[in-house]
Amino acid sequence: MGASGWALARSVTRHHWPLAISAALVSRRARRLVLAAAAVDASLAWWPHRQRVGPVRFTAARRLEDLAYGAGLWRGAVRARSAAALLPSRPRGTCG
Repeated sequence: MGASGWALARSVTRHHWPLAISAALVSRRARRLVLAAAAVDASLAWWPHRQRVGPVRFTAARRLEDLAYGAGLWRGAVRARSAAALLPSRPRGTCG
């Protein structure tokens, strides 16, 4: 469950941040969830690098990288006129 939670946090902060920001602007509950997802994601990712970089710098760089990645992803989806790149992929070897 922990890995699934982290994957969801990554999706909210990296791939689907435009949707997450939109929801956070209109909903206090969504705002709390987005902030919690961003904090948990940054903390877990920072831990292995804690000897080399501080948590604030790491978090700022991670969020900037996520914003750039997500913007490129959404731009590509709009240009292709297809949401296929925005949809989660099914793990290999699963039925359905």
